Amino acid sequence: MAKDMTGQNENRPATQNDVRLLKHDVLLVKNDVLLVKNDVLLVKNDVLAVRSELRDSVTGLRKELHDSAADLRKELHDSAADLRAELHDSAAGLRSEFRESTAELRNDNRKVMLAIAQVVGALAEMKESTKTEIRELRSEMHTRMDGFAGSLNDFRRQWAFQSDALMLHEGRLDDHERRLGKIESRPQ
Repeated sequence: MAKDMTGQNENRPATQNDVRLLKHDVLLVKNDVLLVKNDVLLVKNDVLAVRSELRDSVTGLRKELHDSAADLRKELHDSAADLRAELHDSAAGLRSEFRESTAELRNDNRKVMLAIAQVVGALAEMKESTKTEIRELRSEMHTRMDGFAGSLNDFRRQWAFQSDALMLHEGRLDDHERRLGKIESRPQ
């Protein structure tokens, strides 16, 4: 059965012309397939070429990386040696400074200890002096308090004596006033 231009089956039988057209279409498809095969071969060759280039690049990069690593190891080794030398010199300088500082600190420590000893001695003297002064002041205060207490006792005795004398004189005074009152009340 023959097909029309839209791809629909016609109800008419296929003709020689249809067969020729079909053969022509098959030839075109075969040519397209050959072209695709050639393109695939070209792509395959390109992939192989790129792979080869990548291998060469990777090999070159590996060599560069290996060389760079060797150079870096050498630089690190040299830097470490320089750093060790600097650290050794710095440590020697620090030890020297530490010894000097230690000597200065010991000297300062001796001075401080001497000053502390002097202050402790002065404090001990002040303590004894203060104790002596306190004893003397206490003794003087006790003496004064005893004197004051004695004066107070004397005053009390004298007060009692004067009170007794006053009472005695008051009785006489009352007696005298009574007599005078009698004398004055008499007619003259």
